[in-house]
Amino acid sequence: MAQNTIKHDRIETLGSSRIQHGPYNNRLYLMELAEEDYPGIVEKIDKICTEKSYAKSFVIVPEHCGSAFTDNGYREEARIPGFFDGTEDGLFMGKFFDEERDAPPGKKVEQFRRVMSFYRPILPGRLGRNLQFSRMKEADIPEMARLYGEIFPDYPFPIDDPDFLKENMGTKTLYYGIRDGKKLIALASAEINHSAGAAEMTDFAVLPKYRGQRLGVKLLRVLEQAAIQKGLPTAYTIARLDSMGMNTVFKRSGYKYAGTLVKNTRISTGIESMNVWYKRLISKT
Repeated sequence: MAQNTIKHDRIETLGSSRIQHGPYNNRLYLMELAEEDYPGIVEKIDKICTEKSYAKSFVIVPEHCGSAFTDNGYREEARIPGFFDGTEDGLFMGKFFDEERDAPPGKKVEQFRRVMSFYRPILPGRLGRNLQFSRMKEADIPEMARLYGEIFPDYPFPIDDPDFLKENMGTKTLYYGIRDGKKLIALASAEINHSAGAAEMTDFAVLPKYRGQRLGVKLLRVLEQAAIQKGLPTAYTIARLDSMGMNTVFKRSGYKYAGTLVKNTRISTGIESMNVWYKRLISKT
């Protein structure tokens, strides 16, 4: 079989909503739903998936929009309380067009839960000598792209592409790093979901030499403070089920497990199941 040389799926609009789709993840992902597109968008997604022979469609929608998706064969895979502006639950729902894709990782989830039960929240602590936090700017993009390219040979978004980073930096995504002197050694981002009023904590990368120093936990705390300053009530992440390290970062930072997305994302070794975590940053009550 020929190796898949397509590196990423495309992001575009469907009506006024934002989607990502393509053969790389073999799915359609409804990233942001515009209310005026509902409920007609449900059939439009089906049509695209059928025409393109995608194995899965995955949507993030407010609870009051969930019924039309449920009626069309979607099931709830995760739920974040108060995800939309801190007041309405967000549903992470999936529909499978290929039964081989719909293979719930039951034993892996059970093992993950057992391991996570041993961890308790911790304080991030101080950075080591010569290490310092740095808010990433446009001038840092070439170095950021190199770091991401080194850590992630496969990733669902082109974070090793300088043009992609430049487009997302600022209003869409906040990037923070840690430097050892002048050298960038760790990086992460908070992607702002404007339709929900939430921040996705993502793109964590730490050079192998510097792992084991809780740099992920430390970066996460800085990103949370940036999200709070922007008035975003909820932080969340979508982490690989098989990555105990990243799941531990969020568990030990006070995040709650919301559910597992079955065979959802191409990252690292192939199409993997992903865990959803969340944390309330600002109370709306």
